[in-house]
Amino acid sequence: MFKPYVQSQGQLLPQSLEESIAADHLARLISHAVDHLNISAIERLYATNGQHAYHPSMLLKVLIYGYASGIRSSRKLADKLNEDIVFMWLAGRQTPDFRTIADFRKDKLADFKTLFEQVLATCMDIGLIRVGTISLDGSKILASASKNKMQYRKQLLKRKINLKEKIDQIIKEADDLDAEEERLYGSQTMNRTGIVITKEKVAASIKKIQKKKQTLNKHKAITKAQLSSIKQKEKTMRKDRNSYSSTDADATLMMMKEGYIAPGYNIQLATEHQVILGYGVFSDRNDQKLLKPMMEEVTARTKRKPESVLADAGYGRKMNYRYLKH
Repeated sequence: MFKPYVQSQGQLLPQSLEESIAADHLARLISHAVDHLNISAIERLYATNGQHAYHPSMLLKVLIYGYASGIRSSRKLADKLNEDIVFMWLAGRQTPDFRTIADFRKDKLADFKTLFEQVLATCMDIGLIRVGTISLDGSKILASASKNKMQYRKQLLKRKINLKEKIDQIIKEADDLDAEEERLYGSQTMNRTGIVITKEKVAASIKKIQKKKQTLNKHKAITKAQLSSIKQKEKTMRKDRNSYSSTDADATLMMMKEGYIAPGYNIQLATEHQVILGYGVFSDRNDQKLLKPMMEEVTARTKRKPESVLADAGYGRKMNYRYLKH
């Protein structure tokens, strides 16, 4: 009735993983593309002595296929090397641990853009892409910054006004002290005040006034430094943003796809047939201003102008329509 089922069934000759991977599988494209990449810049980062390292081509294939499959975690990638035949085939049955994968990504892939351009050129050469209809979309990702460390334009403006008012008050008090000194040092007159004025009393009053002036000058310097700090923060924030994180100046407070507000980035991807033609990381909370820079990114990388663009209503703006028309 049923076919034999034995979980512990052994094999005299192990099956070749090559036979289990479909001829048109994405992993084959990634493998062929990486095999033809110039990775000499990565190879130069390895020491010539010590224990032999895992081949950078193998690690690069595992990372790229993992990213294409939605797997970002180094630990999950390490698990896949023991569980998934596609990953096993790409790695040649080698099993680097998660630290090796993570260190390779952090230390050896600083010049990822060069590799990206080589992969893109390969996809164009084999006819996988032709820069015809481009799909454009964005996604918000969390920044490594605390929401409690955000700086807001409204708060900075309010502090700026308060500091300017404080400086005006300090200047007024200094002018009043100058007037008091003038009264004490002023020219002698014949007017009688009814108060016996001695050199000692005048000297004591002058010393008291000078001490107050020193305190005011100190407060004035502190206030000006605070005002200068606010101006620097406004410069860091830029005119096109209303907030930024003091621990990550490029992060902006924005709505995440999960429905909560947090400091983050707007990641943009332009694709054709699931091949990424261009990417960008932006601080803008919405997509309206990002269509033009992303199209320029695609054109610069592919040396071709897209024939048409597919994008959602988030990019809807008269300026974008005019740009696409021309």
